Amino acid sequence: GDVYKRQRLERTFEVLSQVSPYLAKEVISSKKTEGMTAKSLAAMHIQKVYRGHVARKLFAKLLFEYYQKLEQEELAVQMQQVEEGLRAIQTKNLEEQIEDKDFNERQRRIRRNAAAITIQRKFRMHLKSGKRVTGTKIDKYQKYKEALKQPLILDESDSAESDPEFEKYVSKAAGVSIK
Repeated sequence: GDVYKRQRLERTFEVLSQVSPYLAKEVISSKKTEGMTAKSLAAMHIQKVYRGHVARKLFAKLLFEYYQKLEQEELAVQMQQVEEGLRAIQTKNLEEQIEDKDFNERQRRIRRNAAAITIQRKFRMHLKSGKRVTGTKIDKYQKYKEALKQPLILDESDSAESDPEFEKYVSKAAGVSIK
């Protein structure tokens, strides 16, 4: 086995020497292993394996920390995007509420203006006609109100019998029932 290894190292050294003599001396130095006992070579091999093991563990730890840091950064970016999205949704909802409120207020104004225009039109028509509207409830109320100011005389010739509505109104106002 040792002969085969030595031959392989010599061939590798020759090939590397043709490419780069400096590299060949650095990578495969037969001087380093010359004269070493099997025990020393075994100890060197154990150290090499152990150092490789420690380096791999350290590399895995560093790699894990690196990916953890990347994940936290991505999570922070995602949280910021979610917050921005929520703010945008809230802003949109508020804008819609304001638009709805403005729309409702415009509709109320339009209805109020339409009602005012209708009243004005009717009043102008009334003024043009020159007539006074009679027989409305307002006129009857005024008539009854004035009648209450007069002294109350109840006899058979009184007009209260001739007007049943007047009789009801007077009796309610005076708190008396007239039969």
